Amino acid sequence: MLEAKDSISKEVSLLEEKAFHQIIQEKHRFIIWTTIGFLIIYLLLPLFITYFQYELSLILGNFYLVFVWVYAFSLFLITWLLGWIYWKRANKTDDSIKNLINRKKES
Repeated sequence: MLEAKDSISKEVSLLEEKAFHQIIQEKHRFIIWTTIGFLIIYLLLPLFITYFQYELSLILGNFYLVFVWVYAFSLFLITWLLGWIYWKRANKTDDSIKNLINRKKES
């Protein structure tokens, strides 16, 4: 029982650390801006097709459908790329928190 109380007090003291809050803020900032950017990129295709179909066909001519297919396929690649980037950033965040915990245990 004493170990559980000691563990909880260490976790509470970790939550009070300024470095911990900075790590969490960086994580949230990354997630929010990545999500906003992806949604903008994702929604551009339907907007282009709906509102700018005539202009795109004038600019691209016969390559209009090719552009749409390439854009749609690039969304698939962007999804995988964003997943990989998030995975790398999550590992970096986890390592930072582990280092913070280890420093807290040593002190």
